[in-house]
Amino acid sequence: MRNATSAVLSSLALTLVLAGAAGCRTVPGARDAAGPPARPPALRFGWVTGLKPEQVARYKELHAAAWPGVLRMIRSCHLRNYSIYLKEIEGRPYLFSYVEYTGADFTADMRRMAADPETQRWWQQTDPCQQPLPDAAAQGKTWSDMEEVYHFDGAVDALSGRAQRYGMLTGLKFEKEAWYRILHQTPWPGVNRQIKAANIRNYSIYLKKIGDQLFLFSYFEYAGKSFDTDMEQMKRDDVTQRWWQQTDPCQQPLPAAAAQNKIWDGMDEVFHTD
Repeated sequence: MRNATSAVLSSLALTLVLAGAAGCRTVPGARDAAGPPARPPALRFGWVTGLKPEQVARYKELHAAAWPGVLRMIRSCHLRNYSIYLKEIEGRPYLFSYVEYTGADFTADMRRMAADPETQRWWQQTDPCQQPLPDAAAQGKTWSDMEEVYHFDGAVDALSGRAQRYGMLTGLKFEKEAWYRILHQTPWPGVNRQIKAANIRNYSIYLKKIGDQLFLFSYFEYAGKSFDTDMEQMKRDDVTQRWWQQTDPCQQPLPAAAAQNKIWDGMDEVFHTD
């Protein structure tokens, strides 16, 4: 059983932290082609937890066929645009999640979720799959907060239809953390314009220390017609190139990305519900 007053949120597979401070920011309502908000404003949350290697297949199996009652409770508790991504770091699997909350009383909704019998039965299946990070385990939690260090609404007017979702991961050098933060607290207007022109929207970057390393997790949506075409156009932009000259030296790519001369490495989405 979970203690609802201990600020624990069940993420469709397990408990998510009631993280008001480090992992939560506000995102405006997205707009449709006609202009008015298509969705109400939301709070954004980013979390990370470990996954036991022997439970990876079971975790994927559960989330490929999430129980309808659990999905209904997620929607009833005003959670939307909820994704979970899987990635190995130095041979160990980790889960990164992104979710938005649109209700008026987050704590009350999470207490209601924790009291739901179907959700409790779901947790009995999913909890044994996970390996919390030390900071979460010390507080009796499953998911650890990630700190949002950058967000840009981007191309919210690009297309009103379904967008493609992306979860990416890279490392951050300790000695470059301060400069990386400064850059993303005051992003160059030309860079943001190019992100929007490339039909990228709802773009967030989260920071978390895992073990003795710093990592950056990014989530964004693509709302254009040709991702490759738009990315090539971005690469040719002079302002963006100068920006990368500042940011690339801050980052420490994972081995698989470095082998391909890339900075960010893609992750596998193992769950999503609108």
